[in-house]
Amino acid sequence: MFIKCKIPGTPAKQESGVPIEGSMSDTLTGDTSARTHFTHLPHSARVVAKSFGCQNKPVVPFEPPASVK
Repeated sequence: MFIKCKIPGTPAKQESGVPIEGSMSDTLTGDTSARTHFTHLPHSARVVAKSFGCQNKPVVPFEPPASVK
C-alpha cells in the first residue's frame, strides 16, 4: 500500500512522491486470505498517516475493493 502524504516541513514537490510505504505480515490470525489482510492494512495506514500529520489528507480506503477475494 502506498500513501501520498505531504509531510510538514518538506519541500513543496514532496507531496507528489510517496514517502510512506508499508507492508504487513499477519502473525495473529493465521488467515491467508488477501481480503482479511487488506482489511487490516488500511487501518494501519490511516494510523501512520495520522501520526505523520499528512497535510494533504490522503484518502485511505476503509473497505477492500470488490476485486480482492
